[in-house]
Amino acid sequence: MPPSIVLVGENHAFNANPRFVLPAPSAGDVDRIAFARAQDPALKLAAAGYLDLCPAPKAQAQMQREAIRAALDQIDMLGLDDGLGATPLVYAVIADDLANLRRFPDIGYPVNRQRGVLLLDAAMHASGPVIDDLLRRGIPIDTVDDHGTTALMVAAGQQRTDTVRFLLARGADPNLRNRDGGSALGYALVCGYTDSAQTLLQGGAEIDAKVLQIAGKVGVLEQVQNFRRDQ
Repeated sequence: MPPSIVLVGENHAFNANPRFVLPAPSAGDVDRIAFARAQDPALKLAAAGYLDLCPAPKAQAQMQREAIRAALDQIDMLGLDDGLGATPLVYAVIADDLANLRRFPDIGYPVNRQRGVLLLDAAMHASGPVIDDLLRRGIPIDTVDDHGTTALMVAAGQQRTDTVRFLLARGADPNLRNRDGGSALGYALVCGYTDSAQTLLQGGAEIDAKVLQIAGKVGVLEQVQNFRRDQ
């Protein structure tokens, strides 16, 4: 188990294990969040266990989200973060908790200060309403993290086809590259000629040399070349 960090405010604290987020998502990446019992009983934070959304069955992941939402419902103060800079807003996004995502800015947690983290985490974990809420608050759909990774790249790498389609419909650029030259299509193809990869191709994603290289390594070069030939 990773060592706990304390999510602290001026007079209150609760434990939370750190998140592990790679700058460029790839197949098999796992984002883990853990909530432990509150040190300060005033916060009444429930133990939620590991939030392990990638491999977890849907029913288990939903139970974990609900436990985190119950914990977030108890927060009514400013100044909390997990020592890595993630505020309750980030945890609300990861738990797909639209109600608290809307409530925390009213308390005083600024959305724009963590806009890249919020949108990329939403692409990995959240549903359309949470993503839409962030976009309505002025977060650019192609905002990037420090590595140049976009929300569309994250959704593609996690094979979240509905989210890929959702982001494309709202104007996400499928042809941006991060600092490694990775694209949304490239990340999608790591898992094969998946629905996410096909959705990106249909949405205008370019087939460049790096994409062809990835397709060749995973054995789907013929499908990608056939798509390009048919266009």
